[in-house]
Amino acid sequence: MASKLFARTRQNVGKLPESEKERAESLLNNLIFQHQQLKKLQAVIRKNGWSEEYQNGQNQSGRKKTAEGDAYNSLIKSYTATMKQLNEMLESVADEEDVLENKYFK
Repeated sequence: MASKLFARTRQNVGKLPESEKERAESLLNNLIFQHQQLKKLQAVIRKNGWSEEYQNGQNQSGRKKTAEGDAYNSLIKSYTATMKQLNEMLESVADEEDVLENKYFK
């Protein structure tokens, strides 16, 4: 489903004025990369969980957030911001069906 949405989005990027196409294409490429990385992180988190045990010396131990969990949280914020920027650029050129159906990533 995401690949179809990204393909339609790429078509709409082509409708933008020349002055905005390069920026929109860059945003879309970043969004696709982030989407792929988020899927990989989700798989690791589903398998291993959000927390892991740690041991610092003899007296300190407990549970902490995993590196994958931290990476996921950071990346999802960037992904959301990228979607918002691209959404704002494309709403003016998107087909009415795309805007109504997807609200471009909203």
